[in-house]
Amino acid sequence: MRRVWDSSWIWLGFAVVFAALGSYHFWAATQATPPFEFQPRSITQIPGLQITMQIAGLDQPLQDFTKEFNAYLKRQNTSTTLSNIASAWGFVVAFLAALLCFFREASARQTLERNNVNQGYAESRTNERRNPSATSENTGERH
Repeated sequence: MRRVWDSSWIWLGFAVVFAALGSYHFWAATQATPPFEFQPRSITQIPGLQITMQIAGLDQPLQDFTKEFNAYLKRQNTSTTLSNIASAWGFVVAFLAALLCFFREASARQTLERNNVNQGYAESRTNERRNPSATSENTGERH
């Protein structure tokens, strides 16, 4: 009698999950936060404003902030990319390990079932040799 559910299929399920997570992290490694772009103020858009020397230097702190913030974003993007690549390779290894477990367990179960069938056949042949009438009684044949 063949079993409907075999526990080796759980390993195949794990392999599918690990493959999906690995592919997601490979995709995530290609994503990056774009740099911040500072848009300087246009004096012509402010009606009634008279330009003086003090107003001309107001954008310098924002330009400095933009430069530092973009450097921070670059470090974060690099760190996130490396982290996602490491995670993706870890999931690839887990995927391969789960596949290996699936095939080993399925193979072991198949070998065990084959050995049980062969052992049952050998036992029935031994019983026939020992007591030929017992076999016909066990099979339900009439004399």
